[in-house]
Amino acid sequence: MPVWAVGGIDYHGGKNENISEVETVFMIDSLSRENILEALRKGHCYARRKSGSGDITIKKFIVKNPVNNSIAESGESVLIGDGAKMTIGLNEKNGNKVSGSLIVVKNGEVFMTQNISIPYEESFDVSVASGKKGYFRIMVNTADGGKVISNPIFFNVKYVGK
Repeated sequence: MPVWAVGGIDYHGGKNENISEVETVFMIDSLSRENILEALRKGHCYARRKSGSGDITIKKFIVKNPVNNSIAESGESVLIGDGAKMTIGLNEKNGNKVSGSLIVVKNGEVFMTQNISIPYEESFDVSVASGKKGYFRIMVNTADGGKVISNPIFFNVKYVGK
């Protein structure tokens, strides 16, 4: 049972605290109790800390196996092999341009870091040793304390004929 990233704040009502600064963003089509609970069960959500530079949103975070066209997003699993692709898309909720750093984590270790400008979208190859399994997660940080932490995409690796 994976532990999902959810937003929470230790709010005490101080002058410099804002209770709406940290939140869990649910990736759902329509707002209902059932949809929220299902998204939470499946990890189709992410944690976000808003900042003065804006509210960063994950527009897309997928891993795709181009051989069989299987795709997974946050909370899901995918069987990958040679040539797997990861696509990351980020926006700012109000359309503002925001600078930040993107960190891609693989199995708890930094896989890639990149200074980015949001809105942002990029696809790139990901490789993992044959027979391995694990996960990818993304994190975004802005200079003024804004953060986004995705839930993981789990993978299993199988190279055909190897």
